[in-house]
Amino acid sequence: RSPFDHLLELREALRPGDQINVGQMALLFTDLRNSTRLYREIGDAVAFGAVMSHFDVLREEIAREGGSIVKTIGDAIMAVFPRPAPALRAITNAQSALASPPEGVRPLTLKAGLHAGPCIAVTLNERLDYFGSNVNIAARLEPLSTGEDCAITSDVRRDPEVLELLADPLSGLAAEPSEAMLKGFDNECFELWRVKRTIL
Repeated sequence: RSPFDHLLELREALRPGDQINVGQMALLFTDLRNSTRLYREIGDAVAFGAVMSHFDVLREEIAREGGSIVKTIGDAIMAVFPRPAPALRAITNAQSALASPPEGVRPLTLKAGLHAGPCIAVTLNERLDYFGSNVNIAARLEPLSTGEDCAITSDVRRDPEVLELLADPLSGLAAEPSEAMLKGFDNECFELWRVKRTIL
């Protein structure tokens, strides 16, 4: 059984409009930086090909770590993982691969945000989707990323596996503290961390 078999079972068990509290999930949102400029500079067809190739990199890294892409919107994705540490490995690996592609391939910069917490799963048009405050928080993080880091919440950083990953010098990852007000959460200042790869 893969770590995501339980989500496939959920999809089959839920009728349209049904909902179920999934419990703790890691929620990842990404978006290509300067993609509008990319289309203008190299033309629609070539840029579209680059965007599709970047999806291939994301799919491979996300699947390798036991995650699943929920949906794509333009050149952005939403993905879910059972635990945050694999999600953090997947996105930092994908960012590195896109920033340092094979010769002749244009480098791409990928903004990313990662949060973890309970959320609601709902079937819409025979597809599983996720909703709730924690999904909203996760979606607000990606715009705070420069593309050379992944913005994570303190909920992600406190996870024992994430702490272990960040403490491991072989991971090549470092976390810098930050904080921000998130749209829609006006009275709350969020403690955030910017996770960067220090070893390419």
